[in-house]
Amino acid sequence: MVLGAESEIYNGIAKDNVMQRVQHHLLAEKNAGWSGISLDILLEQAQSHRKKVLSIRGKVPYVEINGDLKPIRDRALIFCLNLSKPEKEYIKSKPNKTTFFFRNGINIFEDKHKNYIYKVYFITGVNWLYLGYVEKKWREKYGLPKLCSYSSGR
Repeated sequence: MVLGAESEIYNGIAKDNVMQRVQHHLLAEKNAGWSGISLDILLEQAQSHRKKVLSIRGKVPYVEINGDLKPIRDRALIFCLNLSKPEKEYIKSKPNKTTFFFRNGINIFEDKHKNYIYKVYFITGVNWLYLGYVEKKWREKYGLPKLCSYSSGR
């Protein structure tokens, strides 16, 4: 997937259905239970499996500050993410909230995402174990996806 003038690449593996995987990531429902690209703060009650941001414990995403990766455990670091105005207002309106959650996936037709260009490339007919190897080598060379990824993967 390519986003805007500065390209960001998200890579992932679909075991069975590539089209369904793409739909889950790029046309996600608000309350999707499946995993997806983590870009949007969930503006409602989260289910237990959702990805966290600003959590004292557990896995949280990292942001790059002056060349160093910092876990988002400090409230000010949330605002280093690409947040929409409603997301920023939601976070500011909850000054005592200690954990926020990411929505699973994005919807490319929503205001925050509709001005970007999305491209999907996929490989088929390759052994599942080999795809895992390719993904590992990709991440060694290019790093983890910058789209609010956890530093250690999922």
